[in-house]
Amino acid sequence: MARARRERRWTVAALAERAGISPVTLRKVEKGDPTVALGAAFEVATLLGIHLFGAPSR
Repeated sequence: MARARRERRWTVAALAERAGISPVTLRKVEKGDPTVALGAAFEVATLLGIHLFGAPSR
């Protein structure tokens, strides 16, 4: 996710704000911290266009 964020030239602060989470939580999401709420990880993935579960719907 960090690579996708950097490719979009988004800062940690900018993506965290868009996702409605703190920059600390975003860093945990990017590091794969298992204590992060699934909703936070899902929101970040959605904003970055990353599909977490199976193929994208058509």
